[in-house]
Amino acid sequence: MGHTHFEEDDDENLPDATPSQPAETMVACPPASTSRSACCCSSVRVDNKKKDACYVFKVVCNPTSRVAAASLSSGIIRSFAITNTELSPSGELRGHQDKINDMKFLSPTEQPTILHSCSSDGTVRGWDMRSSQQVEEFKCQQELFSFSALDNVVAGGGQGEVLFWDRRNSSVGLASLADTHMDDVTQVKFHAASRHVISASQDGLIAVHDTTRSLSNDDDSFVAALNLDTSVEELDTYGPLGERLWVRTGTESLHLWDWQRAIVDAKQGGHAAFASWPEARVTAAQAAGASSQASLFEEVDYLIGCHYDPSGRLLMVAGTLAGNIGFFPLTETCSEADTSMMTGASMGAPIMTLTGAHTDIVRSVQCWGDSLPGGICGISGGEDSQVCLWSTDPTTVVTNKGSSAGVGGTAGQAGAGGGYGSNLSGGQGQYGGGGG
Repeated sequence: MGHTHFEEDDDENLPDATPSQPAETMVACPPASTSRSACCCSSVRVDNKKKDACYVFKVVCNPTSRVAAASLSSGIIRSFAITNTELSPSGELRGHQDKINDMKFLSPTEQPTILHSCSSDGTVRGWDMRSSQQVEEFKCQQELFSFSALDNVVAGGGQGEVLFWDRRNSSVGLASLADTHMDDVTQVKFHAASRHVISASQDGLIAVHDTTRSLSNDDDSFVAALNLDTSVEELDTYGPLGERLWVRTGTESLHLWDWQRAIVDAKQGGHAAFASWPEARVTAAQAAGASSQASLFEEVDYLIGCHYDPSGRLLMVAGTLAGNIGFFPLTETCSEADTSMMTGASMGAPIMTLTGAHTDIVRSVQCWGDSLPGGICGISGGEDSQVCLWSTDPTTVVTNKGSSAGVGGTAGQAGAGGGYGSNLSGGQGQYGGGGG
């Protein structure tokens, strides 16, 4: 990948990275008129009938190839096949020597059965789920907490720096951004259309770098930043062009940022989060309390993340200690003078719930719509050691509920060497573009 060198900007022209303040007090809005519930049509235990104590860190699925994977606290990745409405264990992916911190399908359309993961063992690994074999590996001498890819470039979030590799020559590091973050880089995301890379850290800083500029010096490629003054746990782009960002923090707050406005100095409204919920769990419980879902969410105990619906809605996903999951709509407001500039948002009562399957904290949820047979719409995994498949079709027959994951193929070392959106009101799901 070639880089164009730009002249260094003066410090006063750089975006302000001071702690952001919410544009307005974020409160719950009136409850939605309707709410849907999904049923668990199939579930599998990953702890060998409670003999091996472990739980699920993250679940991912590629509906195109109907394969799914769950990363476990034991350092193993379990793979699954989806047949009609049944979730069936298909193998194990072994190779990581430490905690698995991130996992995703980098090219779900072009390479629908290739899964990637990164670990505290300092590697990003690619797996062919058809053979349960490792097919790609990128190494460094530090823990890796997140990763992303754009064309032939892989980026990994390490201990205070973002590292880059060329997939055509994985044995040699391409470059690194070592002077932007002061703590572990928990999130790295490429935005394909603009060729920017977004990184976030436990130091509270979210930074945007232009990969068409030199990556040999952080200042040369730096274009924007947001300082939340608290650790960032997860983020992702959303909007028709991926122009905005949702951010979940370690203190269970939620923030929305128009990062593409921030990279253009002439535009106003991008140098701070336009919406913030410092007590997002409290706001969610208040929103649910005025709805028919009040009994399920008397308390909202944790945030799971956000889900962007192709219809244009952003939904906050949150759960309870009892394993109930709710999708809370976030309704944005814009400036009257400039409708492209967001000025705030409000949270509504859950429009979708996943209940009756998990019995403990749910760590991960992925939805993709109910266009698959049987209305299959999503998958989840949690600290109860269960991976659950969900359907919006109330007539779906429950299969293998609570069965234990058997071992199929086991991955070996290779000789050589992002998410789906879903319309929760029904309809075809689609892949959310913008880099893995």
